[in-house]
Amino acid sequence: SPSWVRSIIKNKKSLVGVSILTFFILIAIFSPIIAPVDPTRMVGRPHEAPSAEYFFGTTRQGQDVFAQLVHGTVTTLRVGFVTGTIIIFIAIGIGLTAGFVGGVVDEVLSLITNIFLVLPGLPLIIVVAAMLDRPGPNTIILVLSLTSWAYGARVLRSQTLALRNSEFVEAARVSGEPIWRIIVFEILPNMTSLVVSSWIGAVLFAILAEAGLEFIGLGDPNSVTWG
Repeated sequence: SPSWVRSIIKNKKSLVGVSILTFFILIAIFSPIIAPVDPTRMVGRPHEAPSAEYFFGTTRQGQDVFAQLVHGTVTTLRVGFVTGTIIIFIAIGIGLTAGFVGGVVDEVLSLITNIFLVLPGLPLIIVVAAMLDRPGPNTIILVLSLTSWAYGARVLRSQTLALRNSEFVEAARVSGEPIWRIIVFEILPNMTSLVVSSWIGAVLFAILAEAGLEFIGLGDPNSVTWG
């Protein structure tokens, strides 16, 4: 088996984390089997208590809460994974470019990053989401992706500053490698653990933020999510 699989198996925390993630992915995949009820259809009386028929009770519209939770896993995980991936790509592009190129490029990108860092995150997300005409999962992905990359970019820039004068980077410069190739093939592979941890944090943030935005009414009321 690959080395990363062996490392996950040996590390109990990693194994627990992967098991939890696998559990929710399986719920998303088999949601029609686990909860064959339409989550948007009225199936009982409003505000029924949890029972053998409705495990988590019903909503004020008489919808099955358990079915909504199960079917909402699909949309919520999609929002989390897509948003986290977009955030980390933006953070990589801005953070590594600013840290490696330096000079005016670093100052401009750092200024933009600092502006997004000092802006209050959740209020900014709420304002941007409220201004858009068609709220929904795709809107939330767009809003979160455009407003939540700054912290990751700042962390990756700091690590790039520590690596750009390394011997293997200098060797690549001397051999005439272009900047983009040095960043992608020399610096980025040495930051894999940091990139992965930043991606996991971005995914978690996106899932919680999506649930919060849906809960306060800034999402599509016809879309079933954890919010």
